[in-house]
Amino acid sequence: ADAVDATKIADDAVSEEHLDATALTGNAALAETPADTDEVLISDGGTLKRIDFSHLKSTPGLNLISRSVNDDSGTSGGVSFNGCFTTTYRYYMLYIGKVAVETNQAELQVRLIDNSNNSLTGSNYTRSGRYNDAGNNNTGDITGIGTTEWVIGQDCNNADSTPTHGNFFIYNNTPTTTNDRVFMTGTGLWHHEAQHDPRMFYFGGSYHGGHHAAGLRIETSTGNISDHDFAIFGIKAY
Repeated sequence: ADAVDATKIADDAVSEEHLDATALTGNAALAETPADTDEVLISDGGTLKRIDFSHLKSTPGLNLISRSVNDDSGTSGGVSFNGCFTTTYRYYMLYIGKVAVETNQAELQVRLIDNSNNSLTGSNYTRSGRYNDAGNNNTGDITGIGTTEWVIGQDCNNADSTPTHGNFFIYNNTPTTTNDRVFMTGTGLWHHEAQHDPRMFYFGGSYHGGHHAAGLRIETSTGNISDHDFAIFGIKAY
């Protein structure tokens, strides 16, 4: 067949009826998220233009990093999210849909994890918060300075039907500089071991141990965790 070159095609002469789908489908699939400088062809008000993928990728929001779910299928000493903190994000959200403790009156605790997946247990945690008991309207503090963990539930009831629930925001820039503190703030509720009444609380904590906090672990002061549903999200701020 005769070759078709630019001298035989007038400007703006190639229209949709002259293009077959194989012009696209016949090429190799990328099979991964495009790089920021990869280009896409678009029609801008009827004018064909190229655009870098960096202008098209997702807008700021929550991105699921990891999730752990256990519905009536045994217990564990704790749940670790190893390596969930990286330089990709500085802002995170820990969502506790539910968590039940196996031992009555146990505390529910959060510890940070280093690059070797070891819990950071030095006395470098500070926490402050307050709760209100829905049953008798009693209030109390959940404070501590120079502790080895953050406590987000005290004297918890050990029934799967009375779990702890909460939502916490975390700032962690230690993958970039270990001089920075890690902060965690949030709200939630736990059920008291005696009255079974929900105790609504607010919480604020910081960690300053000079370590790269690469992950976190949710555990109890004694016994195991049973039913739970945890999720870690990265928050894309820009």
